[in-house]
Amino acid sequence: MDQPIDDRDAFFRRFAWIILITVIVCFGAKALFDSNGLPPITPLHHAHAFTMGAWFVLFALQPTLIQRGHIGAHQLLGKLSPLLVLSFFFFA
Repeated sequence: MDQPIDDRDAFFRRFAWIILITVIVCFGAKALFDSNGLPPITPLHHAHAFTMGAWFVLFALQPTLIQRGHIGAHQLLGKLSPLLVLSFFFFA
């Protein structure tokens, strides 16, 4: 494990987590409390939700790994992320 980054550079980590929480709260609230106008949920909808959710989790996780000094894990996820991007063509 590498050395953690100084907390003064935590803006990107905090901002990414705020975006992830906003996405979860807003889409979750729409699905739970205002589902009357939504089409029937299909397996494709679930795949889309999983794929896009994984993207937002990755978006929040990457700066967190850097800030905590886990550079190797950050790089590994970065190398695997094109697989997630390719799945967008099928589910997003």
